[in-house]
Amino acid sequence: MKLNQQQFTLDILKSPIPSLANFVLSNVPQLESVCVRTILEKISSNWHAGKTIPPELNLIYLWGANGSGKSHLLKALFEEAKGANLPTLFLTPSSPLWSTLQTAPQKLAYLIDDIHLLNSTELSQLFKLMIDTKSSPEILLCISGAHSIKGLHIREDVSSRLASGINFSLQILSDTEKICAIQEAALARGLHLSDDIAPWLLKNCPRDLPSLINILEVLDQYSLQTKRPINLSLLRDLFNPN
Repeated sequence: MKLNQQQFTLDILKSPIPSLANFVLSNVPQLESVCVRTILEKISSNWHAGKTIPPELNLIYLWGANGSGKSHLLKALFEEAKGANLPTLFLTPSSPLWSTLQTAPQKLAYLIDDIHLLNSTELSQLFKLMIDTKSSPEILLCISGAHSIKGLHIREDVSSRLASGINFSLQILSDTEKICAIQEAALARGLHLSDDIAPWLLKNCPRDLPSLINILEVLDQYSLQTKRPINLSLLRDLFNPN
C-alpha cells in the first residue's frame, strides 16, 4: 500500500514506543552505564519467562539530567511488564493515582518518575510503598530522579531506602554519539547515509534518539516509494513536500 504525503508526515510525528532495544547508552566510561541494560533485560527476561525477579534487583534508582533517558527506561519497563501481562503502575508527580495507591490491588511493578518533583504527601505514599515492597521481594520498585541521592534533598527515610537499592547514573548522549547511533541504525537496515544526513536531522528534528531513528525509518519507506536515493534532497522533500 502506498502512503500519501500526509501519512508520511504523521509517521514522522509519531513518538516511538520506548523500549530497552531503542535505548542507547552514552559511551562515557562508567560501570553503571555498562550494567543498567543488563539488569533491566534480566528483569524483563524473568517476567516473560513467568519467573519472579531476584530480590537484589527489586529496588532501582535511575538518575540523570533531562534527556538522559531515565523516563524512557521506566516507560520501556512498563511496556515489558504489560507485554508479560503483569499488573503494573506508572506514577508521575501530581498523578491522581497516588490517592488510590494504598487501596488499589497490589502490583508486581511500580514505576515512579521524577521523585525530585513529588510533594510531601506523595513522598509519604512512596515511603509506605517502600516498606510494603521490602517484605515482598518479587515486586519491582523502579524510581527516577534528576539528581544523585545526596543531591535529592528529600526526606531522609526515603533517600536511605533508595540508597539501599541499585543506583544508576545516566548521561546525555553527545551529538557525536547520536550521529554514530543514527549511522549504525541505518547500516542495520542496509542503508548508507551521506555524511550530511545525520547532522541535518539533529539540527532540524526532535533531538531524542528514538524519534531520530523513527524519522530514519520513515525516510527509508519514502525512498522506496518514490524510487529515489536517500540523500539530503530527499530528506528535505520529505519535510517540505511543496
